[in-house]
Amino acid sequence: TVFYILLAAATTDAACQNGNSPSLSLKKYLPDCSVNLSAGPSFTGIKGSTFSANLHTKAGYTIGADMTCYFKTDGKIKAGVSAGINYTLYSSEYKLNNLSDTVFTTDADNDDVYRYENVTNWTEKQRAGFIGIPILIKGRYPVTPSIDIFVSTGVCLSFSVNSDYKSSAVYTASGYY
Repeated sequence: TVFYILLAAATTDAACQNGNSPSLSLKKYLPDCSVNLSAGPSFTGIKGSTFSANLHTKAGYTIGADMTCYFKTDGKIKAGVSAGINYTLYSSEYKLNNLSDTVFTTDADNDDVYRYENVTNWTEKQRAGFIGIPILIKGRYPVTPSIDIFVSTGVCLSFSVNSDYKSSAVYTASGYY
């Protein structure tokens, strides 16, 4: 929150500096900070041992941004804190073409019944979207002028914002006495 308040203060100051041409200098308020954008795939799957060969994981995605401010320098190593926001979508699909089962049971009159059940084109789709708020401690080490190594640790508070579940199948049952 502190980072965003400083950013708002810098923006307000820039809008009020010159009536004719506003200019913005984040270096004035945030001397060693950077904004990072990220995007990439996310993978997940439905757990299940019985029909695991039929599980198809579909790639979801994650997209986000964070602001890192470095406050400590020791030689070439910089340490700082980072806060941001991201959205992640997870998606899985489970397909089963044919499942048959035979059940021997009794009916309400205690007569023996042979029941044949068949399921075809069974599909389950699951999707879940999350908003994440990462709060991290970061380290940065410049290897060369164009290559840096980054290390981070911290927590990410995640909140489910949407979810979706769809299932469909063709079910056929027949019985014989």
